[in-house]
Amino acid sequence: MKKIKLKIFLIVLLLGAFCIVEKRSFYYSRDKTACITIWKMLGGKCLIIPGRYMGLWTPNQEYLETTNRNGLTILWDKKVANQVIIFNSYGLHVDLNFKTYKVKYYGANERDDFINEYYVDKKVNPDFEYLTVDIGENLVVLNGKKM
Repeated sequence: MKKIKLKIFLIVLLLGAFCIVEKRSFYYSRDKTACITIWKMLGGKCLIIPGRYMGLWTPNQEYLETTNRNGLTILWDKKVANQVIIFNSYGLHVDLNFKTYKVKYYGANERDDFINEYYVDKKVNPDFEYLTVDIGENLVVLNGKKM
């Protein structure tokens, strides 16, 4: 009986530690119809996934992989489904794994092009919703509001 209790205790302890180390955050659009999952994983890897993702393994498609130290801005047009614009603020490695989404990607050296295309009067064009995230600092701005 003691061995079974010890095994159960160890399993619960390991699951608890796993949940603490691997952190997921969910951010919703203004009208709550769109969601983005930010999943900080073990080993310094971070996945950014359209939708609310609760799976245990890396999804088969529709995600962005980067490091836990990167910073990104993600824009999506309220009127156009399955399309995102991504600006890599820090220029760290980004692996795009999208099959059904159309992605327009701007590297750190394309900052001026990104701003000229999607900003009006120093603000993101109001036709877009956006998420700016500094993954390492746990700083998130969603549509102008610090989360």
